Amino acid sequence: RDLRSMDFAGRVVLLTGTPLQNDTAELWSLLNFVDRHRFASNEEFEAAFGAVKGAGKVEALHKVLRPYLLWRLKCDVEH
Repeated sequence: RDLRSMDFAGRVVLLTGTPLQNDTAELWSLLNFVDRHRFASNEEFEAAFGAVKGAGKVEALHKVLRPYLLWRLKCDVEH
């Protein structure tokens, strides 16, 4: 069975130890798995965030991501 056919009762958690390599297609793929209704179209996501340049675009992307991600900065985890 593939993951899309499994029933997760509306709950999905993805854990990844690797950073996204500035690839919005990879980011969209993960978001589509977590919430395929909100992130249904890769084309729409790429049109909005494909070329994330400038503080405004980064801030807009962070706003979209905030409900889905818990991230830590390197300075938060260094000893």
